[in-house]
Amino acid sequence: MSKLDPRGRLGAALIVGMGLVLAACSEPRGAESTATANAAEAPSGKLPTEDPQASLPPGHPPIGGAAPGAPSAGGAPAAADLAAGMTQGANGLAWQEPPGWRQAPERAMRVATFEAGPAEEPAECYVSEMAGAAGGVEANVARWCQQMGADPLSAAALEALERVRVLGLDAPLVEVPGSYRGMNGEQVPDALLIGTVVPLEGRTLFIKLTGPRALVESERDAFLSFCKSLREES
Repeated sequence: MSKLDPRGRLGAALIVGMGLVLAACSEPRGAESTATANAAEAPSGKLPTEDPQASLPPGHPPIGGAAPGAPSAGGAPAAADLAAGMTQGANGLAWQEPPGWRQAPERAMRVATFEAGPAEEPAECYVSEMAGAAGGVEANVARWCQQMGADPLSAAALEALERVRVLGLDAPLVEVPGSYRGMNGEQVPDALLIGTVVPLEGRTLFIKLTGPRALVESERDAFLSFCKSLREES
C-alpha cells in the first residue's frame, strides 16, 4: 500500500469535519433552546394569552394600581394627591382650603384671610403669627372672650376644652358666642367665635373664625379640617 500524500490526508480530515457539522445542524433543538425561544416571544412570567383583567368583575380597579383618589397604604392620602390640594401660603405654611371658602385680600399681620358664606355678611377666618409666646394661651383666649362680650375662661375651663390637632400639637378649641366687635369696630350681634392658639417654638400661631352664629356653626367642620391640614413647608 502506497503512503498517502500529506495533502490527501488533510483533504480527508476536512471532509470528515464538514460531515460532523452537517449532522449536528440536522438534529432537533433541545428543551433548553426551545424554552429560551418561548421566553423571548412572551412577557416574563406570563403565558402569551394570559389576561389578568379578563376575570375581574365590572368596575374592579386595575390589578397593580389603586383606584383614582384611593388612599395609599395605611389609609393616608397619596402624597401626590395631598400635595395637589395644598396651597402655598406665607411664613412657610401650606394648607388645604375647604370647599366654598375664598381667599380675601391680604391684611397686615395676617398669614392668610378667608371668607365663607354670602358676600354681604360672610364669616371670616384668618391665620396670624406672632413672635415668642405673644402673651400666652390664657391671655389671648381672655382677649377673644372680651371681644365677644363674654367672661374670660378660668384655667380649669381652659384645660377642659376640646383639642384640635395643629402642626402636630393638640391645641385648645375655643368657642365663644356673643356680640362680636371686629378690629374696625363693626358689631355682629348673635355671633360666634371659634379659634385656637398654637404655641410653637419661638412663635405663636392664631387661627380664628368669626361671623353670624348660624353661619359659623355650619362652617365648624370646615374650620377643623382647615386647622388639621396646616403644614410647615421647608
